This record gives sequence, structure tokens and C-alpha cells, in this order.
Amino acid sequence: MVTTARLTDLEIETRIVPTALRWPNTTIAWERLKECVDQLRALVRAVDNECVNAETNSDFSLEGVQRRRTEIGRKALTELLNFRPFQLAEKAVTDNLALLERKMGTCRRPQRTSRTSCWQWKFGRTLVIRKAPSTSP
Repeated sequence: MVTTARLTDLEIETRIVPTALRWPNTTIAWERLKECVDQLRALVRAVDNECVNAETNSDFSLEGVQRRRTEIGRKALTELLNFRPFQLAEKAVTDNLALLERKMGTCRRPQRTSRTSCWQWKFGRTLVIRKAPSTSP
């Protein structure tokens, strides 16, 4: 009989986006991303359980177990191609980014990709506006 080591919950959580524990819950985008990670972990658990069930099924020969594990893997990969939680998370993040860009308002898009270009433009404009008028003789 073929047996593989079963994945523990801790192994799954440490291998699939372990940093998700530190993500904030400040927006719907972060919530959708966390839900996506949870669903991905659930998919891995389900695949692991199905593989263990196939291995412990006495009706399967060695080739039957290998065939069943191949089917399980193909099914999981097919599910990942159209993984709904990925789509929901992507939409939430895209919408959140669009909102942030709208909030930036009148700030011109920086010519360079520098993070500080927008702030430099804003502060430079403020300094020009607040400059004391020069007195001409």
C-alpha cells in the first residue's frame, strides 16, 4: 500500500501565504484577500484528504491509487484556473486602488516613478503659494 505523509494544518498555514496573519482588516480588499487564502488552504486540505482516502481504499491497486491521485491533482488544478476567491480578491483590490487614485485628486501623476514626486509637487506648490510677495521700489 502506498502512503504519503499527511499535511497538518500548521504545515498548510506555514506554506500558503504565512504572512496573511499580519494583514490588516481595514478594507474589504484585505478581507477578500484573507478569504482567498483561507479558501486556497481549504482546497489543499481537501486534496490531501482525497489522496489519503484513495491510498487507504483497499479496492485500489497501486496503479489505481496513482491514477486516482492524478485525477485529484488535475481536478484541483482545473479548479485553480477559475478559482472564484482569486477573482473576488482581484476585483476588490482593483476597486480599492481605483478609489485611492481618485482620492489623490488634483495631484498630477509623477513624471518619474518616484514615490516622492507627488509629495514634492504638492509641497512645492504650497511653498510657492505661501511665499511672501516681493516689494518693488
